[in-house]
Amino acid sequence: MGEARAGLEQNVQHWNAHDSAAWVGDFSPAAQIVGPGASGSGTEMVRTFYSIWQDAFPDNEVRVTDIFEDGATAILQAEFRGT
Repeated sequence: MGEARAGLEQNVQHWNAHDSAAWVGDFSPAAQIVGPGASGSGTEMVRTFYSIWQDAFPDNEVRVTDIFEDGATAILQAEFRGT
């Protein structure tokens, strides 16, 4: 298992634990977020993305389907569940 995959798996664990500080801390200050509800870069955008989804679906969970890794890049395929 490579470093990119391990980092992504840790990120999913932080998300599912609803640990905002740890999840946001997984990203670099220059991170870019692109997804439903938010798009932009920087730590504040990462916090905003987290809040949008956690506030809307407080019991949410990410279920990993697969992780694809190529060198320093990892891609997550997952299912998001929440009510």
